[in-house]
Formats: sequence, C-alpha cells, structure tokens
Amino acid sequence: MSNSLKAAEFCVTTTSELHHALSVAESNAAHDVIKIAEGNYVASGGAFEFSDDHGWDLEINGGWSEFYGNPCGQLLGNNLYGTILDGDNLNGILDIQLFGHNSLRIAGIKFIDGYKSNTNGGALNIGVYNEFSTGTIIIENNAFINNHAYSASALYIYHPDEIIIRNNLFVGNNAQRSGTVRIIQNNDFGIYFTNNTHIYNSASDTDDASVDLQVNGTSQALVANNVLWGNGNMDLQLNGAGSAYVKNNDLGLLGGYLVPLESSGNFSLPPRFGSGSGFLDLPPLAISPLVNDGINPCSICPFPKPFDESWSLGATDLSGNERIQNGKVDIGAFESSHDPDLIFWGIFE
Repeated sequence: MSNSLKAAEFCVTTTSELHHALSVAESNAAHDVIKIAEGNYVASGGAFEFSDDHGWDLEINGGWSEFYGNPCGQLLGNNLYGTILDGDNLNGILDIQLFGHNSLRIAGIKFIDGYKSNTNGGALNIGVYNEFSTGTIIIENNAFINNHAYSASALYIYHPDEIIIRNNLFVGNNAQRSGTVRIIQNNDFGIYFTNNTHIYNSASDTDDASVDLQVNGTSQALVANNVLWGNGNMDLQLNGAGSAYVKNNDLGLLGGYLVPLESSGNFSLPPRFGSGSGFLDLPPLAISPLVNDGINPCSICPFPKPFDESWSLGATDLSGNERIQNGKVDIGAFESSHDPDLIFWGIFE
C-alpha cells in the first residue's frame, strides 16, 4: 500500500453504481476495493473513468454473487464470464490515469465490444504519469473479446514500475495498428506477461504485432507460458533497449529488434483446445502440446533473486481451477486436469 492502511469498499450492481463508486474513489483519500456483482454493465455515453494523483491504491474485481442478502457476498470463481463490462461497439470501456505511487489490480471481468476510433486501449487504457512511480499494476483472470481501437484494441499500459499480466484471455480483438496489447516502460522494474491465451486477434497494419512490449532503459520483460497463436501478423514483438526473456510459449511469429537474453522452451504448434463448461472455456486437450509444458518460478532461488524468477503463477486459472496441479502447470490461461497423452501427441505432432 502506498499510503496508510485506510480502505473503503464498494459493492456495485448497476452501471450508475459503478460510475459513482469510481467517482467517490477518486476523492475519498482511501485505498479502494470495488466489487462488481455478476451482470452486464454497458459503458453508454463514454468509458468508465478513474483518475488519482495522491497515490491511493485501487482494486476492481468482478464475479461477485448474492449471499444472505449481500449482492457481493461471495466470490465463487466458477462463472467464467459472470461480470461483463460492455462498450456496446460505441465507446471505450475503462480508462484509468494514475499520477502518484498507486498500485492497481483488475480481475474477474469480461471486457467486450469496446471501441475507440483514434486512440489507445479500446477495452482497458491505463496511464501512469509519474516517472518515479513505485506502483504495481496487476491484470489477471480477465477476458478481452471483440474490442476495437486505433491502437491496442484490448489493453494499453504506459509506464508503471511493475506490470503483471497473467491468466487472461484475448480473442477476436482488432486494431488498425499496434495490435491487441501494447505496453511501454521506460527505466522501470519490468513486465511479467505470463499464462495468457492470446489467439485469433488481428491488426490492419501488417507491420505490427498482436502483443507489442517496449522495454526501454533498465526495464525488463518476461514472456512465459503463453499461447500466442493465429493472430494474423506477428504474434509477439519486443522492442526497446531493455532486456527480455521468452520461455515456454506456444509462439507463432516473433518480431521486433530486441533480441531476448534468453529464449528457451518455446515451440510453434496448433494449441488443440478442448471444450470446458461454458463459452470460450478452452482447456487443452490431452493431446495438446500445452499440457504440463509450462514453467514454474524457482522454489529454491539464488540471492539476489533474478528478474526472470521474481514472478508467480497466480492461485487459479481463468476458469477458477487450481493453477498448479501435481506440481505442474499448463501453457495458457486454462489449466487441464489431465496428464499429456504422449501416444496421441506423438501421432498428431
């Protein structure tokens, strides 16, 4: 926490309540937690917005349901797309501006149909405008589907100290340029882009990648355990004068002028998804090369711990299943319950 331990909590059940909670959180001089109950929240008339210049932290998490009369009484984690923020193909969805040493966490939300014709971040746009910020941005267990923008159709992040993007789904998003995800850092700690499923997104500019990570100066990036596949042009682009590590990804096309310090365990094969309990619940099949092929951070670590080991998997996958099963982890946002079928995997490889 960046100030005192003072905190305020909101339970949101309507679009107007979400606007109100964000507005109050801007000025109440507290660390805020906004719980969004399951339902559809349309960003009519413009995006949901939050701006803070005092360094108070914010957490926004969806998926809450009723329990003993409290509409945000329980978080079961078993309704993959229970809380929907919807741009209605007319507006951006969520814009956040931070000017202090804020930390931010966004989880459990389905961002759909965001639209920006000439700016960044059709679904989620985050700017940190303090070059000395020590805050951490965590975006985890969300889905970004059918969003559109001039640049970075799903997610744009600028300049926080540490960025953690894990266990998210990006599918069917389209941009004119700079693809689906664009993250820029300048002399910051770094980016952890891990266990995301990033498939079938597109950009009109064929020179741009679907995931564009720029690490400048002392900034670093770890790209690990992701499915980066079938995104039209380049699937991943690394740029800047910083450092990057690319490990254990199902990676189609890699571009950019930044050569990773380490590139290991990567392959380029059809992911072979199964069908889970609901729409776009995409656990790997037993014959999938994704099964058990991810890496874990070190358990016995050197000191000081290197950047590419200073990360965590998160407790659950996007469907609410345990992220680590039998000591192993799958590649992508969805964890399967089976060991790989080595016989059939060999036949279909």
